[in-house]
Amino acid sequence: MNLRTTLRTVQDWYEHNARAAKLIGVVAVMAIIWVWFFSGVRDHHEMIVFHRQDNSRNLLVFNLDMKYQLKLVEICEIDEDGKTMDPLWRLKPGMPEGGNPEREVLVPINTFRYPQRIRGMVHDTEDKPPKLKIGVPYRLLIVAKGGRAEYDFEIKPPTGNRN
Repeated sequence: MNLRTTLRTVQDWYEHNARAAKLIGVVAVMAIIWVWFFSGVRDHHEMIVFHRQDNSRNLLVFNLDMKYQLKLVEICEIDEDGKTMDPLWRLKPGMPEGGNPEREVLVPINTFRYPQRIRGMVHDTEDKPPKLKIGVPYRLLIVAKGGRAEYDFEIKPPTGNRN
């Protein structure tokens, strides 16, 4: 079978099954659109996290490379084996207005502070988050719509007096 015969066979099939061929084309285009816009394929992004600390005000600020809708934020201490311990601080989405837990209110943010509450999220426990210790390794875990990140850090001692 040569190329001319193959093309003629395809053309004959198309002439007799034009509706089916158009339907297959429409379904293929709709599948591509769904994958691109609704499956989250293009939303996955490697999150970049960094922090800064202000010892004079006892402030620890975390920054993200862009705005994310956060689903979980927690800070855990890292033990000698490199494993994380129980969370010292955990935030999860809060109950939206109307009390329907099916509808999470995820507010896009790119900056937050420890141990303050993030808008749209609530503390997992009623306990006040502890003050982080100098020189102890910690891990920040962030789960967001479109990404996830783990960021290891430690609190550095004060470097000087500010007047």
